[in-house]
Amino acid sequence: MNRKRLAMLLLTAVVLVAGGLIAWRVWLRAPGPTRQSSGEIVAFLASPQFAQMSEKDRSQYLAGVQQVQNWRIAVANAQQGLSQTQQEQLRQNAPALFPEKAESSLQYFQLPQDQRAAFLDDFIARMRKLGAEAEARNRARLATSPATSPGGPYVPKDWADRMRANFEKTDPLDRARNAAFQRLFRERMK
Repeated sequence: MNRKRLAMLLLTAVVLVAGGLIAWRVWLRAPGPTRQSSGEIVAFLASPQFAQMSEKDRSQYLAGVQQVQNWRIAVANAQQGLSQTQQEQLRQNAPALFPEKAESSLQYFQLPQDQRAAFLDDFIARMRKLGAEAEARNRARLATSPATSPGGPYVPKDWADRMRANFEKTDPLDRARNAAFQRLFRERMK
């Protein structure tokens, strides 16, 4: 009788532990971004739950986000409703979703003069590669669902206000540095 009871207790413990582990793993798994609204995507990206995911799971989720139609616009619009802390967490959790030009301009001007041309060439190559990948994704998306694809670029109604607010909160030295980098970038591409 004692052995039966011990065996039942062990079996019950194993089942509970296994069930708990499975439930915990399912709870930590990211929801599918294609089934979420832009607000839900951004809220999840800015959450501690996303930060705790494995690198592989985060990469898969981010790849899914990039398959969502007009994902850049959706993320940009949705993050406007986040607090400053949440926006910082979002950028920390998902840096791949945000442009690197501002950081690149800072890196460029910190380099010695003789290394700047090579940096620009590398940056141009990366931008062309990203552009080609985006174009391929758009062609594939248009081929599979032409009826749901937009007819032109989407511009939010409050675009001018956002640009003005962004301009006003940006340091003038940063703006000048970014403008100079953009000019050099365009000249080098010719």
